[in-house]
Amino acid sequence: VLRYPDGREWPLIRRNSLFFIRGKLVPYAPHFETSIAVKAEDSALLWASRMNVDSAGLAKFADAVHGIDLKKVTKHTQEVVDKLKFHRFETSRAKPVGSTPTNARAERPGQVFICDGFGEHHAPSPVDAATYQFHAICEYTSYGYTGTGTSHTVQEWYEFLSCVIIDAEAHGHKVEAMRFDRAPELRSKDLEQRLWDKHGVRVQLTPRRHHEGVGAAEVNNDILTRMAEADLQRCQKGTAFLLPARTYAQFRLNLKCAGTCKESRAQRYKGKVPVLDPARPLLLFGTSVLFNEEKQARGPKGSLDKPRANEGIMVGLASNGHA
Repeated sequence: VLRYPDGREWPLIRRNSLFFIRGKLVPYAPHFETSIAVKAEDSALLWASRMNVDSAGLAKFADAVHGIDLKKVTKHTQEVVDKLKFHRFETSRAKPVGSTPTNARAERPGQVFICDGFGEHHAPSPVDAATYQFHAICEYTSYGYTGTGTSHTVQEWYEFLSCVIIDAEAHGHKVEAMRFDRAPELRSKDLEQRLWDKHGVRVQLTPRRHHEGVGAAEVNNDILTRMAEADLQRCQKGTAFLLPARTYAQFRLNLKCAGTCKESRAQRYKGKVPVLDPARPLLLFGTSVLFNEEKQARGPKGSLDKPRANEGIMVGLASNGHA
């Protein structure tokens, strides 16, 4: 669908990779955008939808990741990508929060993580009944971790942060500090002491009502929400799926370049170019899938009670789903 400046929406008709619009041409009306036939590459449009990017972001993504069937984004394809109706859901609604001048910035990957939460969400996730999401963003690379829970107690935050620290160490990083705002569970002396005793990690608290201290996490949160809302609109799922959609968005965001960087967040953090397996392409959130049951769980051929395959929808990836 193309959306025009006056609010009207017209459907695109696709025939053999050609896109058409049926409409009346209005002469001498420069404000009225009309595309008669736009030749666009199906793979480019699919990757733009998978990664929730505009044409400029698609070009950067194609250069930063290996293993995708996308070499060049043509001008015509750029025009179609930039007019996709879901891009309006992906646009940030507020000016990004800047970084704080009260702390020295990290000088290497994994040195400092900026932490923030999202929730509590009104509708429990149908995947794990979670209503809260934890976030930790590497200040140096903007690489993000996310986790979910049914609450946001000191214990749940500690378990999430411990997983982040262990994974960071597995990638050769020594975590020195976790930076929080002054939410009650985060300014807890118990959490501070446990992180120091077990992992040797310091806690940094930002000044009261000073959101710039966790600006990287707030910006990341906003991006994830925009990407997730676009995914839910596309697959027509309710807001109960918001948290799993945001988790999947974090995985894809890590494959993108941050700001003017030419390397993806994942490459800057892990030290290697992400390689996606062409045999297992990223699916759009909410895609209908068929999966084979384990052999011992299958019934006889033709069984309705114990079928050989079941139908479901794609709501995320396992941690080892892609490199």
